[in-house]
Amino acid sequence: MWLWYDWRAAAIADDKGRILDDEQWDGFLDQRSVVARLECIAAGGLTPEARTLLERFPDARPRVHGESDLPQADWPLPSQEAQQAVDQAAIAMATLGVAQAAGDPDRRLEHLMRASDEMRSTFITMEARLVEWVGLFLPEARFGTDRSALGKTVSEAESLEHLSKTLDVSLPPVGPGKSEWKSLKEWGQSVSVFRGQLDRLENAIRNLS
Repeated sequence: MWLWYDWRAAAIADDKGRILDDEQWDGFLDQRSVVARLECIAAGGLTPEARTLLERFPDARPRVHGESDLPQADWPLPSQEAQQAVDQAAIAMATLGVAQAAGDPDRRLEHLMRASDEMRSTFITMEARLVEWVGLFLPEARFGTDRSALGKTVSEAESLEHLSKTLDVSLPPVGPGKSEWKSLKEWGQSVSVFRGQLDRLENAIRNLS
């Protein structure tokens, strides 16, 4: 014996799908009540109709609508009007959930920290490539632990000669071609942009902590 239920109705059926009893709720025009019922089902609870039938048929196996082991039966599904009401309630629940998440500083901080970790990993890799690339043409350049301005320095340099003077190193006899120099400058600009984004993320984390 099976106890089928959804947010507004419940029914008892035997193994052949014959309906033996049912209970239905008609208060679906009250959106708050519909939301409460949806939340009850989401939490694994039974609706009042399902509890009533379970008292009458204590051996029945409760199953919420849609579970795969339910037999085929003429279950008391919602009318079009009731379905529209539950659709609107579901939208209200989703909107409320988004608003609650936006107002939860712990969840916001978690997302910021994840974004910061991903951004930092990308930035470190890009910055390391830039250091190696510049080092191929200016092997005397030493950046130490402070590389924060390197991306901006490279992106603003008009030429390799200009960059060598800025870094106070000698100019090698062979430099990059026009297209390679353009690519190097663009890479430096990307590193600078990522540096700024990372700084803003870390500042947001400090403000929210």
